[in-house]
Amino acid sequence: MTTLNAEDFNQIVRLVIDIPDLQPYYHAELPDRSPLRILKQESFPEKLALFKFGVPVAYMKREEIREGDEAYLDFNKISLENGKVVVEFEYPVEGIVGKVEFNSQNGVWVVQRAEVIER
Repeated sequence: MTTLNAEDFNQIVRLVIDIPDLQPYYHAELPDRSPLRILKQESFPEKLALFKFGVPVAYMKREEIREGDEAYLDFNKISLENGKVVVEFEYPVEGIVGKVEFNSQNGVWVVQRAEVIER
């Protein structure tokens, strides 16, 4: 996989967390749902400059997630091939899995296809 720079990564993650079909599952009004938490993978940039629900997104390592707490987005796969990015993610607390495909148009990432499935 060719890696994304931090700016591209932030843009892609922002687009994923803002997918309209994912919004009903966040339930920001419930305890431990805000701030939105994203599980940090080794290949991710050190920091995220993202906001959700009016507060910064929490970027957490696996060991920081408490036992039994599944209210986080886990980006299982982010692959970049031939100018196309495919992101696979899950939101365990709601039993959600998703896949989003992006193309770059004039230096801006654009969602080409988004799928959110409740298991």
